Amino acid sequence: MRRANSSETLTEKQGRRRAAARPCPGRPLLAPIILGGAYGPSSGGLSPRPPTRQLPILVGILAILIGIIGFFVLLGGLLLLLAGLGLALGYRFFGQGAFGSDVLAGGFYFILGIVMLATARGLWDLEVWALVATILVVSLLLIGSYFVSLFLFIIFLILLIYLVLVRRHFS
Repeated sequence: MRRANSSETLTEKQGRRRAAARPCPGRPLLAPIILGGAYGPSSGGLSPRPPTRQLPILVGILAILIGIIGFFVLLGGLLLLLAGLGLALGYRFFGQGAFGSDVLAGGFYFILGIVMLATARGLWDLEVWALVATILVVSLLLIGSYFVSLFLFIIFLILLIYLVLVRRHFS
């Protein structure tokens, strides 16, 4: 590339830049800037990539809700664990204290919160293991709700059917 002279006009500089930016013959002009097209940013933006999978809307909503609930379960488990060890607010204010039932419950809820957050992330990323875990949990909730509420039973049944129908989106 040659060095720009001070006598060169602005239009000459712009023309030289445009000539340098032109793609080689056979390369699509808009491929690097089309986000959802068949060409991706890897290997200079010209290598074909498989089409992106689309997140079903209810799976996305379910992932967000599981993530929010998982965060609060994790936080509650951590607070219960700290309270059971006598570390929250400097004294024991729940149950039996160190290694009592509140420590066990706090540890259980802390681990459950981590699992829920991982499952929410897996659903968002369309992972098969997260779909299987969610189907198992919804199935258990479906069985339990049969004895409690017809409304909850119908909601969990619809959710279970929906999860089975969108399984092709998961890899």
